[in-house]
Amino acid sequence: MTRQRNNSVEKKMSSGGSDLPPLDMKQFIKMASETPQEEFEMDLKQILSEYPTWQKNNPNKTYDDFLEENGIRRVELKNGGGLGLKFSKDTLIDFIKGEFPRDYIRLEKRLKVMSPEDVEQQLDYLRETKRNN
Repeated sequence: MTRQRNNSVEKKMSSGGSDLPPLDMKQFIKMASETPQEEFEMDLKQILSEYPTWQKNNPNKTYDDFLEENGIRRVELKNGGGLGLKFSKDTLIDFIKGEFPRDYIRLEKRLKVMSPEDVEQQLDYLRETKRNN
């Protein structure tokens, strides 16, 4: 006698009920899609999260080497100024964590309560300090 499984994949899933409108696939896809900026930030966070492991495996290489190996290059503008990109607070904190791990440990609690603008200023300060040393 064969035993019948109760958790069969073939079971039909409920579509919500008779009083709900049918699912519009175009609307569903639109809701599930991220904006290009959101996708960029998610990809960047994923890459930056790999930095600590990469750094342990490549102790003689720099953060710029890590970025280059991952297809990211820094853009130095001729007359200064920004590219008009605005990053979320979490992404800015991830930048600090990746580029300045010791400073991140020291600043971690303060960064969480700072405004996005203050976190960005802190990142700019750390980068400027590094450039001048």
